[in-house]
Amino acid sequence: MSKNKSEYLINRHDNQYEVVIGLEVHAQVTSESKLFSTSATKFGAEPNTQVSLVDAAFPGMLPGNKRVLRKTSY
Repeated sequence: MSKNKSEYLINRHDNQYEVVIGLEVHAQVTSESKLFSTSATKFGAEPNTQVSLVDAAFPGMLPGNKRVLRKTSY
C-alpha cells in the first residue's frame, strides 16, 4: 500500500511541511533493575533515590544491563 509522497506534504504560507506521526511507548519492566543500568526499580521508593551516575549523566544511551535484556528478549 504505497502512497505518493506528495500526499504527506502540507503547503502553508510559502512553507512545505511533511506529516510525520510517531509513537512513544512506555512499559513497566518486571525486573529487579533498570535496562540501562543496575539501579534498583523498587516501586514506591522516594523520588530520585534509584538513580546511578549512568542514569543521570548519559541520557539516551544504549542498554547496558545484559542480564535484563536477555530476560526481555523474544
